[in-house]
Amino acid sequence: MKRRWYAGAIWMIAALGMSGCSTQEKVSVGEEISTETEQVLEELFFSAVEDEIENVMTEEYSETREYPKLASFLTEYYQIPEEYLQETRYYYNYVDLNEDGAEEIVVLTIGETTSSSEGECVLVLEEGEVFSILGDFRNARTPVIVSDEMINGWYPLIYQIYGGGQDTGYLRCTYQEGNGYQSGEEDFMEELEGISGKKVLSNNLIDDMDKGNYLTLVPREEEN
Repeated sequence: MKRRWYAGAIWMIAALGMSGCSTQEKVSVGEEISTETEQVLEELFFSAVEDEIENVMTEEYSETREYPKLASFLTEYYQIPEEYLQETRYYYNYVDLNEDGAEEIVVLTIGETTSSSEGECVLVLEEGEVFSILGDFRNARTPVIVSDEMINGWYPLIYQIYGGGQDTGYLRCTYQEGNGYQSGEEDFMEELEGISGKKVLSNNLIDDMDKGNYLTLVPREEEN
């Protein structure tokens, strides 16, 4: 609705400008454009544009550093056969999800044994001597949105779902004490209206695959 409004405002301002040019040559009573009205319209237009810019989510791309400890954990957790390790990709971002000063890890795994027509596997991990699982999302699409509206002391996570016969939309997961990130039927959203925050795991997965810009559970052999 906002886009439609300020698109109309652009047309009105342009029309006023054109009318203003014609009045410089010939101005008659009743045809003169009010400069005050034009100024008000301009202020409303630029205010709408600023609101739109504020709602644009920032995007964070995955870390590029190899993380052997994480790779080993993913291999064991998903029980990935050795022959698939070098072809199984993983992406991860650090995010402080509860503003306690310690960053959690949101990690995506893509491969023969973890991917399906409905999406990929995403984990939310707390790092310590061993990783603790705070969220386990199957059939998720990236990027993952970290909402800026805190619930139960944690930021909700939102990801898109589609394919495999499931409804197309978004699923919001909120943190539940003792159970980690959970979602239910009531958390399904058709659109992201009113949602603000930032996107993590924002890589273009197809482009990365073509260019070889990705990490694998077993590091790839260097090409000669």
